[in-house]
Amino acid sequence: MKYLPLGSVVLTSRSPHPYMIIARQFKKPGKQEYFDYRGVPYPEGNTVPENIHCFDREDIIEILFTGYECEIEDRFQEFLLSRSNLTCQ
Repeated sequence: MKYLPLGSVVLTSRSPHPYMIIARQFKKPGKQEYFDYRGVPYPEGNTVPENIHCFDREDIIEILFTGYECEIEDRFQEFLLSRSNLTCQ
C-alpha cells in the first residue's frame, strides 16, 4: 500500500485536529516504536515540539488534502515500500 506524500493533511482517530504529514516511517528517538507517519497541526505547523503527532495509516479517518507527487516521489515510494517491514503495520 502506498504512503501519503509529504504535505498531505489528514484527520486521525487520535486527535480531532487536522495534521499535516511531515515524515514517513518515523521511529521515536530512543525507542523501538515505529509509526507510518509524523505530523504537525494544520494550519499552525510545528510551533512547539509537544504538538508533533505520530500515527499509523489505520489511524487515518479522512484525507483532507493530498500532497505533491512527482517522479521523485514515485521513486521514494518504492524505497519506502522496500523497507516497510520496519513499520508497525
